[in-house]
Amino acid sequence: MTPTPESLILTAAAIEAHAQGKPIQFRNFVHDNGWSDMDRCATIDMLDRLEYRPKPESTTRQWNSPDDVPGPVCWIRGGVNDKYPSMIVGFHEKGVIMFSCLGEMHFYDWENSPSWEHSTDRKTWYPCTVTEDAK
Repeated sequence: MTPTPESLILTAAAIEAHAQGKPIQFRNFVHDNGWSDMDRCATIDMLDRLEYRPKPESTTRQWNSPDDVPGPVCWIRGGVNDKYPSMIVGFHEKGVIMFSCLGEMHFYDWENSPSWEHSTDRKTWYPCTVTEDAK
């Protein structure tokens, strides 16, 4: 199969990324089984059968559903809650319901999550985000 102009542009970008030490991927023109990561030591060849590209970078987004929240127990801090973390005790379609260490119930909507941090052990805190791999 003859490489297309588009595949040659991707291959050129892959060669540049490979030279910079960035990860790249390949796929077979004939038996398209999807993109696979390429070993750092491999060489770029077989342009008549393989297509190359720089490996797409993963993206990070804020929490926006109960499926994004780790558990079974998760603590939140941030905003007005920075000093006293609250435990998530339930979910609502627009956010989480939390019970604070001070005995107060709070509701926070997903739109506030960029200012939150979460923990499952109350020792190590992480942003309330989810990393999604690029396709």
